[in-house]
Amino acid sequence: MWLKSPRRVAALLWLYFVVELVQALVEQEVRRQMRRRGVRRLNLYPEGRPSKAPTAGLVFAALAGHGAPAVRRPGAVCYARSTTKSPSPPSRFLNSSVLKAPPTA
Repeated sequence: MWLKSPRRVAALLWLYFVVELVQALVEQEVRRQMRRRGVRRLNLYPEGRPSKAPTAGLVFAALAGHGAPAVRRPGAVCYARSTTKSPSPPSRFLNSSVLKAPPTA
């Protein structure tokens, strides 16, 4: 990537700072909710190993594909559809505690 002016370099550094800040806030909130609910570990690694202190990368990987993207067609109403049928137990915890959504059955 070629940044042609100091202003663009500063903008890229600011953006990097914002990304790091969001990751830190996600990690802090997940760990705070774990303490509050008495959860010692979450099985977030691909092979199912537990993690005492989940990182933002592990949290985002566990939540990947659990959104409800909008399907749009010209001149039609927007429809939402779920991309997964039943979230895994760690993502249920993350959905209900971090995102403040009600847990799924």
